[in-house]
Amino acid sequence: MLRSLLFVTLLLGFSLAGVSEVSAKQVSNVQERTEMSFGTILVDPNGDMITLSPSGSISAQGSSIISGAFTAGEFRAQGDKYAAVSISFSAGDILTGPGSTMALGSFTHNAGAAPAFDNTGKIQFNVGATLTINAPQYDGLYSGTYTIFIDYP
Repeated sequence: MLRSLLFVTLLLGFSLAGVSEVSAKQVSNVQERTEMSFGTILVDPNGDMITLSPSGSISAQGSSIISGAFTAGEFRAQGDKYAAVSISFSAGDILTGPGSTMALGSFTHNAGAAPAFDNTGKIQFNVGATLTINAPQYDGLYSGTYTIFIDYP
């Protein structure tokens, strides 16, 4: 059985927005503390879907073997104390490398159902996603970006 070896690293892109009918508020000091990484993947020759959770656990739908340093993305942002926020993600993101592009989507975060800045005006959360690997996929290093939208009234 022929398998390809992929190395996947993601870079951050983020967008800030927050407009209210009364006044505009801005999220400040957004920091990516840890880049999302799917580690090293020995790919199922039929393709696969690899899911990385915000807690950092990883799983393959098929028979791909995952090793190395896989990590959820970790972010911090600052805004108004106790303000509720909405966290959303870009769509149509891809990873590029020596082979065909791979889709990245189904983003999730661990900030809860009703995320909000804490009593110091900070929020910290982790991000996971699903990577769709094609059949066949050339081995090599793949990377890409995704965008996080943090909005609040």
